[in-house]
Amino acid sequence: MKTMHVDVAEALQVRKDLRAARAIGMHWGTFEHLTDEPMDEPPAELARRRNAAGLATEQFDVMKIGETRSIVTRTGSPVEGGKP
Repeated sequence: MKTMHVDVAEALQVRKDLRAARAIGMHWGTFEHLTDEPMDEPPAELARRRNAAGLATEQFDVMKIGETRSIVTRTGSPVEGGKP
């Protein structure tokens, strides 16, 4: 899946390159047999690398399977359907 996905280290670099204030990892734990790592390893590795980089959980996190979150813009407006 390397041609279409990034690993945790690359995801952290993408966040840095984009100067993103917040990032959310996705597509982890979706398919068991597409990777050699345990299904719960990517979030654990992200937590380790995030902590080592001095980032807060709010700056780069993953969502639990089935979890939803409301995202609020910097102006305080909720984002609905991808449009503020």
